[in-house]
Amino acid sequence: MINKYIITGFFVIWLSWADNTFAQKIDRKLVVNRHNVQVKSVDTLSSLTIGNGKFAFTVDVTGLQSFPEYYAKGVPLGTQSEWGWHLFPNSDELKFSETLKPYNFNGHPNSLYSVQINEPARNRKAVNYFRENPARLQLGNVGFEILKKDGSVAKPQDIQAINQELNVWTGQITSNFSVEGSAVKVITYADAEKDIIAVKIESELLKSKRLKIRFRFPYPTNQFTDVGTNYTNNSSHQTVLSQPDELSALFSRKLDNDQYYVTAKWKDDATISKTGDHDFNLLPNANGSFEISMSFSPEKTINPNSTFNEIEKSSVSGWEKFWLSGAAIDLKGSTDNRADELERRIILSQYLTRVQCAGNFPPQETGLTYNSWFGKPHMEMYWWHAAHMLSGGEQICWKRE
Repeated sequence: MINKYIITGFFVIWLSWADNTFAQKIDRKLVVNRHNVQVKSVDTLSSLTIGNGKFAFTVDVTGLQSFPEYYAKGVPLGTQSEWGWHLFPNSDELKFSETLKPYNFNGHPNSLYSVQINEPARNRKAVNYFRENPARLQLGNVGFEILKKDGSVAKPQDIQAINQELNVWTGQITSNFSVEGSAVKVITYADAEKDIIAVKIESELLKSKRLKIRFRFPYPTNQFTDVGTNYTNNSSHQTVLSQPDELSALFSRKLDNDQYYVTAKWKDDATISKTGDHDFNLLPNANGSFEISMSFSPEKTINPNSTFNEIEKSSVSGWEKFWLSGAAIDLKGSTDNRADELERRIILSQYLTRVQCAGNFPPQETGLTYNSWFGKPHMEMYWWHAAHMLSGGEQICWKRE
């Protein structure tokens, strides 16, 4: 009986070397754009993520992270990078050796493994500490504070006429919505290589100074799941604001022995103010349009941000390079009524793989959106995450008739 893996191998080879008479050239852009994601309402399970595999930024219907508490129990509005980790102090001087127990494994009676230990109490504390530390860090929330006509701050239910779209081919999120009849348009991009996002805002609310950009920096929870909305523990971390020039702001963040920096750079006049220990508002002095970029870095840099147009070009070219590499499949001609849904899942899975899993280190199961398993990777899942990247240079393109 012929081994099934041999048959599979021959099939893959045939696909790779098939003559053009068997395969038609796929219009990859057409296939990918068939599955652009549209959001028409405030849905906590419909957050959208942009990024480059090493850095990810997840937004709500406003195109930024305006309502992180509201989305906390859905798909949270996270900002994470592969370098962003936090280590709580080891005040009890716990040792990793205190997490180990001997087991008889394959004839080796003293094979040591780190396992869950309940007694004695110190060993249990050591297990919990090293399980929880280090954990991925939520680097900050960047959202809108929109004022209504009566001066109150708009809430999720005040966001109306929602028409948001993720262009999967370019990585562009376009968010159209209104507040009390005033239209807002937001375009959001992430750089293809760097930990930078760029935003372009168009709205009459800018003229009336009813639209602000809000920066908030949470404290880690050290819990199994951290959705980045712990705005307590104000004295446990520090956020220092400085302005290198009139068109930029530098947030210096320090948590225990960990430090990182967030730089905002804008195109036109704006005023930034501190409203809380880790809460800041930027008020644009703009005539209907405003552009801003934000970078996240473990090191202090001077004006590292690119312009909106530069980051747009980076995103478009980066995604085009991705979609034109590796395998592709067009199921449009299939008579099977499941074909469209299968194709949609293939395209969006590829998008998420590139956004969440294309970095230098294995991702956690929730990617770079929020913490599960204390931000740790599960190695049994990694081959799923990495398979596309490993085979990215192989051109296997065919069309299902």
